Amino acid sequence: MTTRELPLPQDVDAERSLVALLCEDWQPDASHILPGHCYDPLARAVVKCARALHARAVPVNLESLDGELRARDLIGEGKPVGSIADVSECANHLAMNETGATLAARIYTAWERRKAIRAAAVLADAAYNDNAAAWPSSRARVVRALSPSEPIASPTSWQPDVQSMQTLMDRELPAVKWSVKDLFPEGVTLLAAKAKKGKSTLMLHVSESVAGGSLALGHFETEQSDVLYLALEDNERRLQKRLRQMMRGASVPKGLHVAYEWPPLDQGGLDALDTHLEAHPAVGMIVIDTLEHVRPKRRISNGLYGDDYGAVRGLQQLAGKRQVTVVTITHLRKSPAEDAFDEINASMGLLSGVDNAIVMRTANGIMELHRRGRDYEDDTVLALKGDAKTLLWRVEGKAEEVSRSAARKEIIAALRADAKRKRAANKPEDGMSPKAIALALGKNDNTTRRLLQKLLDEKTPAIRADGNGHYHAIEIEDEPPLDDDSDPDSVHAFTPEQKGVNGSRPASGQAPEDVRSQRSRRSHGLATDSRSAHCGRCRAAAASGELEAI
Repeated sequence: MTTRELPLPQDVDAERSLVALLCEDWQPDASHILPGHCYDPLARAVVKCARALHARAVPVNLESLDGELRARDLIGEGKPVGSIADVSECANHLAMNETGATLAARIYTAWERRKAIRAAAVLADAAYNDNAAAWPSSRARVVRALSPSEPIASPTSWQPDVQSMQTLMDRELPAVKWSVKDLFPEGVTLLAAKAKKGKSTLMLHVSESVAGGSLALGHFETEQSDVLYLALEDNERRLQKRLRQMMRGASVPKGLHVAYEWPPLDQGGLDALDTHLEAHPAVGMIVIDTLEHVRPKRRISNGLYGDDYGAVRGLQQLAGKRQVTVVTITHLRKSPAEDAFDEINASMGLLSGVDNAIVMRTANGIMELHRRGRDYEDDTVLALKGDAKTLLWRVEGKAEEVSRSAARKEIIAALRADAKRKRAANKPEDGMSPKAIALALGKNDNTTRRLLQKLLDEKTPAIRADGNGHYHAIEIEDEPPLDDDSDPDSVHAFTPEQKGVNGSRPASGQAPEDVRSQRSRRSHGLATDSRSAHCGRCRAAAASGELEAI
């Protein structure tokens, strides 16, 4: 008598997912899986070939697997593998966050269940059919069959270091160590900017400042230390040219070192950094330009987030171990975003994996420097300005203030140019609407309206608004007037032959004094109608008829 036939347990999805990983690289966490552990013929063939390649120290990938399958006559019509396309299509079975270890556990469990069913069938047959003398040997044979054929690695003996929070509060911990105060602290900082926007020259400038112990970007204090700059996108000639422009005859700090090649972090690059720091303890800052040149090989099994997070995880551990600053440079994507950090050309995994992040981007007509991270107490957006001749950068101030100052100058210049143009054409100086100003400056309409309101709210406004919602530049007496033909000694000096207030000659019967009165109103922020006044002093004078006396 035999047991009833039922489908054997299997996990073909796990087996084909493992095949997908083997098409990228050998999987140490699944090295205990043998061909016989697989139910699927294709998986058995690929695992067999992968193990053979690994034993010969040949890299395991789709190309080498194809050659090994052909050498062993395991691929082709009627063979375990129909074509190499069948192998590459196994990637469709791979789920996010699956690893060699998790897949191996699923495959091994299914194999153990199949083995137990076969052994149970043998045991049942022996119990029914064997004679009494043969039964002990049959039972022993089944027991041996049920014992594990391959040792499975047991969990490590690692134990967590748990401490009370009271103990934590009682400890005296050192303050955050900064290579560049309020910019680059100990740990990993990501610097992102678009291509050809100066991020490499900025970091070369900062590195020179740290190595020399001088002020960085004309703003930030530095802690002097040696610097290792990995210029992985440069060569000697280009870097020498940049340094000559920057140093302008001065000597380069002795502690500034450069390398043009470095292996990927997962192929000895991380160990090489650790070895260099061990041999050169004076190094306090490492710059990696760019991260893409050394990041570990991407694995579809990790998912995009996990892949990006893992790319910087090793660097973060190294920075903590050696107590150094590591700056990794990467790129922004082309499309803009309201949040500067959403422009980083990566998933949120990269931003989550670093301690701090900095974004350089052009906005509001200036280069902005955004900071975000665990160590910044002040993350005010700053304005940067670079010099194309010296390749040096400096902080201009808070981005909002610098942007407002630049916008203020643009608006006043546009209003003055409009008034001058209309005066030259003998047209009324009726000002400009917010929409016309925005169009002239190539700016957003709503943004321009907000800027105009801020300019009106200034303590000493440089513009005024009339009753029609149009804006005019206020002529300040210590600035040259808009019209070139007026008396340079007096903004308000007119003769009967000179132009009137709105760019035309004085009307018949209008005395020069009346013209000067109207011009005085305009220069103090008043329209000829005192209802549109924006200067408190002039408004009171207009009401009392004493404007001429101001």
